[in-house]
Amino acid sequence: SLFASYQIGFDVQNDIYEMGVFSGPGLISTPDCALGGHFQFNETVFFGIRDPKAGDSIGISYNHFSSAGLEMPNMGKDFMSLEIKFPF
Repeated sequence: SLFASYQIGFDVQNDIYEMGVFSGPGLISTPDCALGGHFQFNETVFFGIRDPKAGDSIGISYNHFSSAGLEMPNMGKDFMSLEIKFPF
């Protein structure tokens, strides 16, 4: 499935570490029996290390998708991922 989301939150970083918490609405192209509908909410927690000179970072993110009870079923989906960030 394709997923597009706009999230807001906060990102805390120093010379070595980066942490962020983000949340926002999104759309999924092919919902399944756990997600209920095309409109979803996405929450992300990110922990990583960064290169202060380039601004790049790499880390682990935990993601949760659900319809927040707007459509049923609303079991949601959770997953962990490797995330690489590049400023542009």
